[in-house]
Amino acid sequence: MNHRIMNLFAVASSIVGLSAQAAASATELAATVRNRLDALARAHALTVSTNGEGSQPATTLQAIIQTILAPYVADMQGTESRFAVKGPDVPVSGNAIIPISLLLYEFATNAAKHGGLSTATGRIDIHSVLENGRIVLVWQESGGPSAQKQQNNEGFGSKLINVTTSQLAADLSKEWKSSGLTVRLSIPRNSLSQT
Repeated sequence: MNHRIMNLFAVASSIVGLSAQAAASATELAATVRNRLDALARAHALTVSTNGEGSQPATTLQAIIQTILAPYVADMQGTESRFAVKGPDVPVSGNAIIPISLLLYEFATNAAKHGGLSTATGRIDIHSVLENGRIVLVWQESGGPSAQKQQNNEGFGSKLINVTTSQLAADLSKEWKSSGLTVRLSIPRNSLSQT
């Protein structure tokens, strides 16, 4: 527990420091840090859930996806769902919960600012498959503005994505198509089961 708490403080400190470098004003910094810490809090809440038998805290990849996307669903009251999550669900436990949550949070934030969630008609389709001991997650945006505009957006989010991808020993690729951004994330299953 002490190790996890210290990790949370380290992540929070990094969020503040790196966000400050990219913020244009104190108001922007406060909003950015608040939103990222809220995502961190939701991810941490998943780490303290148990499976009912008192064993290691655990959740699943789809539960994390639903938790991270929940604020965007709440913003769309009365509209048809703009998300589809398909494929096998896999357990995620221990130290993997926070990095995968922060990674998915950055994908969602980028989609809301520049991609599939930035327009009224945009959507995100997420599907996973198991391949050779890895979980492959494909995040497909559609209905947003031209995906080419996203390529020039480098900042804290890109740094966080690089760090968390490395921490999970994952491979990440992005493809900008006229229909929208596709992100392919391939993670060793044992990276998701680390305690």
